[in-house]
Amino acid sequence: MARPGKCFLNVAAAVMMLVLILPSLSYAASYNVGDDFGWSYDVDLDAWVADKTFYVNDVLVFIYDNTAHDVVSVDANGYNTCSTSTSYGTFTSGHDEITLTSAGTWKVLSRCRGGGDDLGVDSSILGLCRFIYNVGDDFGWSYDIDLDAWVADKTFYVNDVLVFIYDNTANNVISVDANGYNTCSTNPNYGTFTSGNDEITLTSAGTWYFICSYHCDYANQKMPVPVYSS
Repeated sequence: MARPGKCFLNVAAAVMMLVLILPSLSYAASYNVGDDFGWSYDVDLDAWVADKTFYVNDVLVFIYDNTAHDVVSVDANGYNTCSTSTSYGTFTSGHDEITLTSAGTWKVLSRCRGGGDDLGVDSSILGLCRFIYNVGDDFGWSYDIDLDAWVADKTFYVNDVLVFIYDNTANNVISVDANGYNTCSTNPNYGTFTSGNDEITLTSAGTWYFICSYHCDYANQKMPVPVYSS
């Protein structure tokens, strides 16, 4: 089965959670974020927070399917730009416990599309998600699928990841420029990948071009990927 885009959060009403942290009590409480729903957009996290009072040393427990979600702690700039370049921890276990170590307002965001409102936070622990796509879904990186059609119904953003799965005895992945894409030329190129399970992070906005040097010319195994900043 193809692995879907990670976090499933490209929805009209993404959820945000604002957590006000007060000075500590003599004991700490532990909260499962989202209760039975877990770390998910299927629960109204604002409502989940609203009837609780959080204190320093309380613990937020993020429970989720770690094949489709992650949690990344970043600064305010990372929140605004959906960048993980400056992060304070990446959590991928599916059962992460994060202690609220300081008073102030901690903001937890469950989307990675379009930033969000500037709420003037004192501290941030922001759950940023990047989408991970298996190129070609069940077909993988292959000329047996219409790769243009595969791209057409998706919107890719900076920090999303393309996973190229293929038989590396008969295929490869080469990142090229527009001319290389049009002419099936590998010179110049920005990287040649041959593992058979290559993960390529889309680190900048613009159109990325990928070809297979074995099958580009006669089988049209190539793919343009437009990438947006937010």
